[in-house]
Amino acid sequence: MSEMNVDNILEELRLEFLEDGGDRIENIYQNLNEVEKNAGAFDESLRSIKRDVHTLKGQAGPFGFPSITRIMHSLEDFFEMTHEMSVARFPDIRKFIDAAANILEQQEDPGEEATAKICANMPHTAQLISEGQVVRDVPALLVMPRGTQRTLVGKELASCGFRVVTAGNSYDAIHTGIDVGPKFAIINRGMKDISGVELVNVFKAISALDSCRIIILTSDDELDDIVAELPAGTAVIHKGAEFFSDLTTQLIEWGFFGEIVH
Repeated sequence: MSEMNVDNILEELRLEFLEDGGDRIENIYQNLNEVEKNAGAFDESLRSIKRDVHTLKGQAGPFGFPSITRIMHSLEDFFEMTHEMSVARFPDIRKFIDAAANILEQQEDPGEEATAKICANMPHTAQLISEGQVVRDVPALLVMPRGTQRTLVGKELASCGFRVVTAGNSYDAIHTGIDVGPKFAIINRGMKDISGVELVNVFKAISALDSCRIIILTSDDELDDIVAELPAGTAVIHKGAEFFSDLTTQLIEWGFFGEIVH
C-alpha cells in the first residue's frame, strides 16, 4: 500500500470522526436541552451524555484531537467527583462540551499548551471553603482504579479545593501527569503491572514530574519497609480510620492549602 493511499485513508477516517463527533456533540446538547424542559428525563439523559463523552474521549486522540480526549477526561472526572450531580450542574457540563465543539468546528487541534489553558479554565469540583474564597487551579492527580475508594478520596480532595484528575492505571498516570503537571499525586501502592512504589521512581526520573509531591496509599500496617523503598520526600499514608486526617495534615505540611486561597 502506497504512502499516498495510507494518507488518504487516514484523512477519510479523520473526516468520519469529525462527522461522528459532531453528531455526538449535538446529541449531548439535545439531552441537556431535554432535561431543562423535562426534569423527569434527568437520569436517562445523563446516562446518554456519559456514553457520548466516553466515546469521544476514546476516539478523538487517534484521529488527531488529543485536546478533545483530555477535555472529555476532565469532564468524566467532573462527573465522578461532583458531590451531587443535578440539573444545576448542567451549565458547567455545557462549558466542557462548548470547548470540544469549538475545536471540532475549527477542525484543528489547538496543541498541548492551549489545551492545558482550556482545561485549567473549565469548571471543576473544588468546593468553596469560605465565602469570598478565590479558588486557584491546583491540580491533584489521583492514581487508583475506578471504584468507591477512589471516588471517596477524590471528593475529599475536591472538598478541600483541589482540581482532581484521575488515572486508573500506572501507564495512564505517566501520560496524564505529563499533560496536567499536578502539584501533588496520590498513588495507590497496589497498582497492577507497575506498582505504586515503582511509579514514584518513574515520576522522579521524568523532568516534567520530578517536582510533583507524592503520597503513597497502602493497607499495610508496617510502613517503615515501604518508606525505605521510596525517594526522599515521599509520604506514606495508611488506609485506616485516620486516613483523611493524615492526608489533610500532610497537605498542610506541604503548604498546599495556602495555594488554594489568596
